[in-house]
Amino acid sequence: MASSDRTAEIWSTRLQRELLALTSVEDDKDHIETLPDFIKVTNHELDIAKAVCTVSFEIEVEYEEKEEGETEESAEKEGEAELKKDHVSVTLDASLPTKADGTVDASPSSYPFQKPTAVLKSGAHLFPDGSTVSDGDFVEIDCDWTPSLHLNDAILNVALKMRESIRRGEPYSKAAPPKTSTSGAASSFVADNVLPNTKKLSAFFSSLKSPSGFSMASITDDSGAATGPSPSAAAGAARSLKGPSRTSIIASSKPKPTPDNLKIGDVIDLSDDPWNRCAGMYSCKAIRRPAFMEKAMGEAATSQKPKPGEFPGEDENEVPSGSGNYMKLQSGGIAKVASSGFAGAKSMFGSFTQSAKSVLEESFLMITDELIIELRSNKLNIGSGTVTFSLPIAMLAKLKFRRQESLSLFFKEAPDDPLIFMCPQSASAVQEIQAVLKRHGVKGKHTNAATQRAIQMALALVAEIQTKEKSLVNGPTVEKVDEIMDLYRQAAEKFEVAGDPRHEEVMSHMHKFLAKPLVMSILDGSYGIINKKKAGSTNVPEGEVLETARYDDDDHDDEDGGAARSNAETPKTKFKGSVEAAIDHADAILEEAKQDLMNMDTDLEQMLSSEEPSTPEPKSDDRDAVAELDAMLSAADKELEDIMAS
Repeated sequence: MASSDRTAEIWSTRLQRELLALTSVEDDKDHIETLPDFIKVTNHELDIAKAVCTVSFEIEVEYEEKEEGETEESAEKEGEAELKKDHVSVTLDASLPTKADGTVDASPSSYPFQKPTAVLKSGAHLFPDGSTVSDGDFVEIDCDWTPSLHLNDAILNVALKMRESIRRGEPYSKAAPPKTSTSGAASSFVADNVLPNTKKLSAFFSSLKSPSGFSMASITDDSGAATGPSPSAAAGAARSLKGPSRTSIIASSKPKPTPDNLKIGDVIDLSDDPWNRCAGMYSCKAIRRPAFMEKAMGEAATSQKPKPGEFPGEDENEVPSGSGNYMKLQSGGIAKVASSGFAGAKSMFGSFTQSAKSVLEESFLMITDELIIELRSNKLNIGSGTVTFSLPIAMLAKLKFRRQESLSLFFKEAPDDPLIFMCPQSASAVQEIQAVLKRHGVKGKHTNAATQRAIQMALALVAEIQTKEKSLVNGPTVEKVDEIMDLYRQAAEKFEVAGDPRHEEVMSHMHKFLAKPLVMSILDGSYGIINKKKAGSTNVPEGEVLETARYDDDDHDDEDGGAARSNAETPKTKFKGSVEAAIDHADAILEEAKQDLMNMDTDLEQMLSSEEPSTPEPKSDDRDAVAELDAMLSAADKELEDIMAS
């Protein structure tokens, strides 16, 4: 099948599938062709014979209509105005280009290998002032186009930019007309002269890769006459008669890729076990890779790249022998003889092959029970794939995804450097990964922006609790305990809202806090009483004189006796004078006692000299007077000793 026919077949198959999905009544949110509510398909045309495909869309836009004389400041003061709705019509053209003579040019420069063109059909009056677009102008599809994108991706890109421009009042510019394809004369010259010669040369050099093809290689000149096999071809044929080539031996001895020995660059058959039992395989495109992954891929590419002038299967250390090895006997091997010519041609055609592969290949994310594999495969025939990278699923640390947009994988080796894929089926991929992890006994939780904010607030509350618990020791009050308990409750609620199991740890810490002796004494009020008892049990300060004994003397009404009672009734007497003053005070007490003795002797003499007969009276008064005198003398001596001791 010719290249143009193959391109036309890809174009027609792809557009039929996309139009069927766009015009389907069923709305499957997980399908990659699903459009949002503000985009509707109004009309479509597909003529495979004429290679024409156009799809018309109606985009719903919102704008604020200002009244005459109303300014933006007045509108802001009155409040947000009610948004009005209208529609803009855009047509996507995914037709194949045509030559100057009107024939179809099915080349790789057309859809789906290149993005379609977009034309604004109506609604130019809705764009704000300063916009250069008008009805009938081309509009830009601002995205890095790859064959994995679809018509819905193109119209979604255009619709979002138009809606934002009209909503925010930003000018919208038209796009330059698409470049015309190669002229008919130039394209016919390339088709008639360049392409046939290129094919002949490519066929010759590709035949050199295998011994069987090399032995039958021949080149035809412009007249169509065969020139016959070259001497190198004859040598290759002789070598093929000798036995199996080294290339076939290496290929047969290479171990079959398994999950245990899978490496970068291995080709796996997706119909073989265990690859046919994978959990899921999703179309993706890597837009960022971790540093360790980039390093490993670079090392693998360097090791797999052949050296200049080296052909696969050529053994430079082989000892040349036999008539079939004439060239090796003369020059040391084919690689050394033809390295300058063949190596350069091989590099040139290898770059052509690589470019074609990059156009037709698509990346996929395969999830198995043990590995996460990124592989490349032909999007038209997914029978085998080349491993781009593989990692054990046990190395996965965290998953992030945006529904129908992207998927981020965080690995333990680089927790801050994720592997990011553009993946339309990101939600399904995450569900499959979670199912595999659950089978391995790994538990995870689903978080979003709200739950992350709740977790951050809960962690801040826990830090505040720790600070307040430390300050409680210095100022223990019931109010502070209540405040800490309220913080514990808030932190537990935040963790529970986020579905975080740490809310149980918070409740456990709260119970431990209430069980502390300090907190219990604060709550039952015993903490203040204990402090008062401790304060009352302090020692008597030095220099303080305790209260002296008090004695009543009701038998004497003289001035000296009254002075003695007043001194005895003083609660606390502090002597701050010198030692001489204390001795004088003690002498005064002794003098008082002596005066009392003298008075008592006078009373006895009067009793003895009295002529009246004495009547027997009780002797209790005499005993009281003597006892009182002894007590006074004892008190004076004790007070004197205390003064001397102080």
